Amino acid sequence: MLFILNLWCHKNYLCEGLKRYLIENIKNFTFLIYFLLFCSLWGQIINTHKIYSLKTGELFIPSDFNDSSDTLILFIHFHGKSSTVHDGFLKSRMRAILITIHLGIFSSPYQKAFSDSTLLDSILIEAIETIKTLTGKSYYHKKIKLFLTSFSAGYGAIREIIRHDRYYEKVDGIIILDGLHTDYVQVDSDRLINSAQMKDFLRFARDATKFKKHFILTHSEIIPEGYSSTTETAQYLIDSTSTEKIFSERMFDHNFVQKYYAINGNFRVFGFYGDTAKDHLYHLYNIDKFLNIIRH
Repeated sequence: MLFILNLWCHKNYLCEGLKRYLIENIKNFTFLIYFLLFCSLWGQIINTHKIYSLKTGELFIPSDFNDSSDTLILFIHFHGKSSTVHDGFLKSRMRAILITIHLGIFSSPYQKAFSDSTLLDSILIEAIETIKTLTGKSYYHKKIKLFLTSFSAGYGAIREIIRHDRYYEKVDGIIILDGLHTDYVQVDSDRLINSAQMKDFLRFARDATKFKKHFILTHSEIIPEGYSSTTETAQYLIDSTSTEKIFSERMFDHNFVQKYYAINGNFRVFGFYGDTAKDHLYHLYNIDKFLNIIRH
């Protein structure tokens, strides 16, 4: 029991004086029970984030969400464990609404779902109606700043959404974390990425270079079999926008090390070392770093 309390104190950064006091009183079992109960209740008091199920996805409202602004900032994230995305969202201190959508491990379910051009509208309407019910305020008169983020297979949803002009105009920015692929096409003896599947991403990147949009793209060194890697699609966008690559190592987190960056206006690419499944997941675990770029 002493070891557990000692570890708990260390993890919660308690000062040495309070730590000694707690350990000295460990024999007082009643004190310990009340103390742990207080910690539990205090956690519930300060953690007032709200989570609601939608027909498609989950609505997350941070406790510090500010609904007095004339603009409603809304993020929709595709693919990945919701709690992981929530944690990253909170770390970024983004005062916005978040919707998380997870449809499986491949890009095709996302592509199929959002090939229905009415789906995004229905998700936005349901989310705004839910917020209205909670706050008693209407949000339809507010300007909505919409950002789409994805990890791994989630890019399939973004590809379908931004190919529609009416949605393209609505979306202020996209963040794609180690997940942008295409089929290969054979040209003579060369195997090239399918530029037709990159068309709308290239349009978005070019608008970002002119500060009309935000586009953040990350990639690992993973080489998949049978389709283009995230390194290849990133290089295609870098070349097509005449963006300069700067080789510069930077540690974003333990074992998550940047190899290079390329910035042109609001179009930003970050290449990272690593070719394992764990290296792939680091991109999602560090989503807060990339959200912070937009926040600032």
